[in-house]
Amino acid sequence: MYNTLHYHVNVFTYILLFITGPPDTAAVMSTLTSEDIMLAELACKFLNVLEVLPTLPVKNVMRRIHSRLGQLLEDETDGVAAAPILSAPPTRPPSPTPAPPQPDRVQLFKDAVAELTDLNRPLFCDIQMLQSTEGDVIKEFAVTADGGPTAWIMIRPPPLGTPKTLPNEFLRVHEHGITWDGGDMDLCDLEIITSDLFHGDDVKIYMKGQEKARLLVWMLGVQFESIYLLDHAPRLTNLRKMFPTSEQCPFHSRHGRSRMLCAVKNAHALLKFCENE
Repeated sequence: MYNTLHYHVNVFTYILLFITGPPDTAAVMSTLTSEDIMLAELACKFLNVLEVLPTLPVKNVMRRIHSRLGQLLEDETDGVAAAPILSAPPTRPPSPTPAPPQPDRVQLFKDAVAELTDLNRPLFCDIQMLQSTEGDVIKEFAVTADGGPTAWIMIRPPPLGTPKTLPNEFLRVHEHGITWDGGDMDLCDLEIITSDLFHGDDVKIYMKGQEKARLLVWMLGVQFESIYLLDHAPRLTNLRKMFPTSEQCPFHSRHGRSRMLCAVKNAHALLKFCENE
C-alpha cells in the first residue's frame, strides 16, 4: 500500500517537472502509461482544491495532461483513437401494472334486487348488525330466493350515530368481523332500492331473529305481516354446518373471515332449511 502510494507521488512529481521544468524531463514522461497520466490528473485536481498550486496555471496543466493522455491512448490502441465514453441512457423504472377495475357493488346490488323483484318468489333475508347508543344498526344486508341471485351490500353507519366500542369490538372479533366505519351505501338508499322488492303483492320474507325482523320494519319500512320468522329452526351456526354452501359475500371471503357470520351464508342456509323442512 505504501509503495503504491509512493509510486504515484513520484509519477505526479515527474509530470509537474514535465510541465513546469526543463525540456529534458520529457524523457521521463515517455515512460509513463495512460493509467499513470489519469492518476496524475486526479492528483492535480485534488491539489487545486487544496490550493496547493495557487501560482500554477492549472488550466494549462490540465490541457497538456489531456494532450499527453491522448497520445498514449493512440499508442496503446495501435493508432486507433479511443472511442468516447458514452453515458448510458437513463432508464425509467417499469410502470406498475394497473389494478383490475373493481366491480360496482351498488350497481350489482341494484341488478340483483331487480331480478328478485321480477322473480316474485319467497325471499330469504339476513342482516348483520352493530350497536350504537341509539340502538342497533344494519351493517351487512343479504337477500336471495330459490333460483334467483343474491343481493348483498354493506351499509354505511348513520352519520350522527355513536358506536358502542366494547360491544362492537366483541362482535368484530368473535362474530362477523365487521367494523363500524365503511360501507357501500346509506341506509336510506337501501330502503329506496328494496322498496319494490319488499312492498309487492304477496311478499314473503323468511328470516330468523325477532330483533332482525324489527330492524327491517323500523328501518326499511317492511310490513311485519310479510315476515315469517324461522325461530323454530336451529341456530344459524348449526344451520350453516347442516347446509354448507359455496355462496359467500366478498367481504367474508377474504382476510381470513370465511368462518365468521356472513349474511349471504345465513340467507342460503335458511333457504336450504325451508327446502328440506
